[in-house]
Amino acid sequence: MAGAGTGWIKSTMLTISDLKYAAEIDLFEACYALGNEDLTIFDDLPPDLLPQRDKAGSSIADMVHHYRRFLRERRESRKRFVTGELLFFAPTPNNVRALRFIQEHYEGNFFTSSVFCGIRELLLTPLFLPRLWQLYRRASAHRKKTVRLYLHEYLGFYPIFLGAVKFLRETQPVAVFFANDHAMSPRAVFYAAKYLGIRTVYIQHASITSRMPPLQFDLALLDGPATLDKYEETGPSESQVVFVGLPRMAPPDSEDRASAGTALGVATTLLDRLDLVEETVSILREQFPDRNIRFRSHPAEHGERKAGWEDLCKRYALEESRAREEPIGIFLRSIAVLTAGDCSIHLEAALAGVPGIMLPWSGSLTDRYGYIKNELVSVCSINDELKRCIEAGATSIEALMRYVAILDSDEGKQKVFSSIDLFLGNC
Repeated sequence: MAGAGTGWIKSTMLTISDLKYAAEIDLFEACYALGNEDLTIFDDLPPDLLPQRDKAGSSIADMVHHYRRFLRERRESRKRFVTGELLFFAPTPNNVRALRFIQEHYEGNFFTSSVFCGIRELLLTPLFLPRLWQLYRRASAHRKKTVRLYLHEYLGFYPIFLGAVKFLRETQPVAVFFANDHAMSPRAVFYAAKYLGIRTVYIQHASITSRMPPLQFDLALLDGPATLDKYEETGPSESQVVFVGLPRMAPPDSEDRASAGTALGVATTLLDRLDLVEETVSILREQFPDRNIRFRSHPAEHGERKAGWEDLCKRYALEESRAREEPIGIFLRSIAVLTAGDCSIHLEAALAGVPGIMLPWSGSLTDRYGYIKNELVSVCSINDELKRCIEAGATSIEALMRYVAILDSDEGKQKVFSSIDLFLGNC
């Protein structure tokens, strides 16, 4: 078994070389989700979803809170780790869901930064302030703003990287698995693994855009060819790539692909404008007065925007699907067609056999996932021919397979396992 351990871990110390290597890292590249101007979207977010600060003092307070949380979570036991196993870095529930079936198959161990990021690593953080200041002075106005807003994230990279170097050196894993390629903590662990020469494997946890960093993992298990196209828009891939479909999801049976639902579906994101969505809803209610309309907003909505969506549902007699309570699969099985903006729910709808119509609810359509280019969705202006688009909508299997190379979930899982076995030399 590739994930079988070989012995108890032995404590090691950080070296001067480790600290020198950390000091040479470009933080803006390492913290890609913040430092990349195309990926950072806080300029587009509604004001109530932004951090309520624009000065370093408030961010330092956040940093203290951030580090205190690290130390509280440090209580997680390390006794379950042994050397020579497969490790799965999963800092969020979405990452756990994407990696769970692989972790269970190989009997590896999940871990987060709370396992290895301790007081010693935190106390080393001030050593890197001159490096951050050096990078800040040369940075663009956009990157300077990200430092002011997210200083705790940038400085948090160092203790996670150093803690990961120490931990990975102690555990000597066969490989480290990831389901995120752009957020700070997984990139810190990825940098540590690459620094130590430990093999890395990546599997998607969601659709990606062309704003993601080029693939740098040793093995990348992607949903389909469209994903690789998106990655290579930012640079050539350094990874061995295998298309595996969506084994993290359980696609519906073939007879369920023709959706049994009859309702019209409306799904929104944090970037959608309420006034433009309301315009669409008004047209839907006028043109389909007897149809049930189900509305689903993003689970992170809160405050005035959340209240605005709830008011919209009341005024237009919409049936609300609460994302935190109703699984996405149940919502999709209840609808016959989906209207949404430029968001990844269209892929899940297509997989469920629900045709999607993309509308410019954020004010424009950038086709960030390539769904329009690959003809996965229909495109309709808010006022023009919406009824025709709904009545004529159909999901193209050819377009779907650009995104999901293997439609059968079990077949996709077997492709994952055989690819990993071959990669690890464990055929």
